[in-house]
Amino acid sequence: MLDGGFTVADEFLIPTRIIISIFNVLKKDGVDIERLQLKHGLPVGISEDKYRQLEFRRLQALLVDAQWEMGGPVYGLRMAEVHCSTLFTKFVHLFLTTESLFSSLCFFEERLKSSRFPTYITLTKSGNDDKLMIHHRSQNPDKPMMLTVLMMGLFWKFCERVVGEFEYPATLRLGFPQDNPLSLYQEFFGHQCHIEFDCNEYSLTFSQYDFRKSNPIADIDLQHKIKNLLRGFEPEEVSNGSPELAHDWPLRVRGQIEKQLPQRNVSIDVVADMLHVSPRTLQRKLKLRGFTYSGILEECRKELALVNLNSGKPVAKVASDLGYSSVTTFRHAFQGWYGTTLSLTHWVTAENDESLADDD
Repeated sequence: MLDGGFTVADEFLIPTRIIISIFNVLKKDGVDIERLQLKHGLPVGISEDKYRQLEFRRLQALLVDAQWEMGGPVYGLRMAEVHCSTLFTKFVHLFLTTESLFSSLCFFEERLKSSRFPTYITLTKSGNDDKLMIHHRSQNPDKPMMLTVLMMGLFWKFCERVVGEFEYPATLRLGFPQDNPLSLYQEFFGHQCHIEFDCNEYSLTFSQYDFRKSNPIADIDLQHKIKNLLRGFEPEEVSNGSPELAHDWPLRVRGQIEKQLPQRNVSIDVVADMLHVSPRTLQRKLKLRGFTYSGILEECRKELALVNLNSGKPVAKVASDLGYSSVTTFRHAFQGWYGTTLSLTHWVTAENDESLADDD
């Protein structure tokens, strides 16, 4: 489903096989796809070659019509069931290399934000719980909500299969009025999930206990290597591409940050000078990729913290190498990244480090 080329849809890039897969499911369920394609001025037929470029609004209009022919946004759950197994086998390796479900989804968040996919996610806090929110880059008010429900369903299934049975109830919030009996949603999300309609957001909220439960088979070093290998391998820009996008500036910035961290000299002015550009130019180049300098710095410190701690380095040495002035400052940052699930005391031994206790 995620292999193959990309479709240029105005300013968006969509994996072509996602579009073809959706068309195939609709056709299998009785929707006259050819009629809708003619109605909305799209190529007739279900072929990847025909869908390398299109107007995004026409695709949205077709899917809105199909949505209501199939009973409303709830039809997205049918699509989620169809695609869940395929996606799970493609993405389950993430959980094998991350310390929790939360960390796996942080990876999704980073990749979707830096892509030109029409939808992306953010992870945020909701009291003591963790919230996954879905956002649309398109401002069209007539979006096909079944695709949002599809995405919510896929993330739910991924979380459910990784965690097993949720110990605490989760909450699903949907930004449209209830379109079908609540039982249809409960059959998919489970009766333990509290479901709300007509909200001002699309979100899934999980307890920290379930969402950040430690993964006993995680290989953090492998995670770090995989993420470094994948950096810079977003799909090529094939329409209205700017020459600026040809250079992987986020990767270059990260490389300089890693060099400068032990010297605690990681201001954007210093890194920009190392890359022979002005700070303002560097900010612009990063923005073209959907990144910020502060975000790259934070992500770099977050990843290197676990890698270095797992390598046996003393906590005080890790804090210093990451550019922190004290273990206390490092501890506050660490708790902000990983909450209460991971504690620095896990890495403190009599032989290796007493500085954490001394610093309190």
